[in-house]
Amino acid sequence: MKDAVQEVAKGLLEPHGFSLGETPSVRGIYHFKRLRGDELVEVVSFIVGKAPRTFLARLGVVRPACDPLDALPSIRGTFDSERRRLGVYSSLGRIVHGDRYFQGRDEYSWETDEQLKSKVRELTLLALEVGPRYWEDSARRMKKGTWLRALWAP
Repeated sequence: MKDAVQEVAKGLLEPHGFSLGETPSVRGIYHFKRLRGDELVEVVSFIVGKAPRTFLARLGVVRPACDPLDALPSIRGTFDSERRRLGVYSSLGRIVHGDRYFQGRDEYSWETDEQLKSKVRELTLLALEVGPRYWEDSARRMKKGTWLRALWAP
């Protein structure tokens, strides 16, 4: 998984301003981060799944000091204070397909290294396509409330 992420996703995301930051205490989790102009961080994550040869792809928005693993799942409607404080994430499959669940929507599997690289490439390009709308909406919802902006102001 690490090789596919470094060879494929890194090459596609770095030209768009993302940098790969690993979570040193947890193997199999790869976050690409990009600082926004409003001091929030956009995230594309690839996470090894629970079953062998599976992985998850997620998008998120977090505060600069927050680890993407601490972010909470996105919800409809107004974000609560914890989501505004820490950040949010959603599976790429849910962003694309909505709440309608089907097998393979959130977890991706592979048999060969070539299949893995192909799937990472496909999902990275999809993240670049649908990400801006998700990140903008999530950032707007995280910043609601003037008391919160004052709390997080530098």
